[in-house]
Amino acid sequence: MEPAKGHSTKNTDNPMSASMLALPAEIMFKIFGNSSLTDKDLANLRRVCKWTNLCATEAFAKERFKKGLRLDFYAQEFERLAAIYSSNLAPFLECVHFVRNFDLPSIRAYPKAHPDYSALKNIDFESSLSDPGSPSALEELLGQAKHLETFSFSTYNNPGGIDRMAGYYYDRGRERKIRDREQVDAIFSKLNSDRLTELNLAHVIFSVRTLKALLERHCGTIRKLSFLACGLRRGSCAGLLLWISQNLPCLEEIELRDVYETAWGAFTYVVVEMVKKSGKESIKAYVASLQKQNKS
Repeated sequence: MEPAKGHSTKNTDNPMSASMLALPAEIMFKIFGNSSLTDKDLANLRRVCKWTNLCATEAFAKERFKKGLRLDFYAQEFERLAAIYSSNLAPFLECVHFVRNFDLPSIRAYPKAHPDYSALKNIDFESSLSDPGSPSALEELLGQAKHLETFSFSTYNNPGGIDRMAGYYYDRGRERKIRDREQVDAIFSKLNSDRLTELNLAHVIFSVRTLKALLERHCGTIRKLSFLACGLRRGSCAGLLLWISQNLPCLEEIELRDVYETAWGAFTYVVVEMVKKSGKESIKAYVASLQKQNKS
C-alpha cells in the first residue's frame, strides 16, 4: 500500500506529522473512522499537519455535531457560532439549539466575522425575550439561514400549563407587552428560507397577520405546522386555520394544543386537548367542525 497520494512525507518539524504521512491512505481513513476516538482525539488529529486536516476535520465535525450544537442565548455563544460558520467546520453543522438561561448576560454585540449560514437546516429556539437586545443576533442569524428546513420557536417553557403562562403575560406592564409583540414580529419577519418545511411554535403570543405573512413567504414548502400553548392576537383560531387550509397547498400535518385567542387583556380557549390532523381532507374537515362549533 502506498502513502496517501499527493502528500509528501518530507517536511516537517513535527515528528508526529512525518509519521502520520508515512501511513497508507487506507489506514489513515480507518483511523479517522474509528468509533472509539473521542471528540478530543479527533480535534488533536486535525492539528497534526495540514495534510491530515481535511479528513480529520470531517471526522471530528460529524462526531461533534451529530446531535446538533446546544448554545446558551448570549453574545459569546453567537460569536462562537459565527466562528464555526466562518471555518471549514461550517458544512457539517446543520442543527442549532438555543436554550434559555435567565442568568447570563444579554446579547449586546455582534460577531465581527461574516459567516455563511447556508448549511444550517434546523434552528431550535427555547429562551426568554426578557432583554430588549436579546433577539437581535437571532434576527441576524435567521436573515442569513437561507436553506433552513425546520424552525422551532418557544419563548416561555412553563410546565405549569396555559393558565400560568397566560397570567405571566397579562401581569406584565403595557410597555413590556408591546415590546414582546414587536420582538416576536421582528423575528418572524426575518425568517425567509427557500426550503422551510416545518414550523413549530410553543408558548408564544403572536399576531395572526404576522404569522400569515411568514406562512405566505413559505407557502410552497411548508408541510408541517405545530402550535402548542400559543396565543393569537388580532384574529380567530378558526379564521387562521381556514386560511391555512386554503393557502398552504403542501401542508400534510398540523398539530394543536392549548391554543387560545387574546384581546383586551382577556383570553379564550379554543383548542385545549391535543389535536393532530394529517392529510388535506382531514385538516379541512377539522376546520369546518371548528367553525360550526363557533357558530353554535
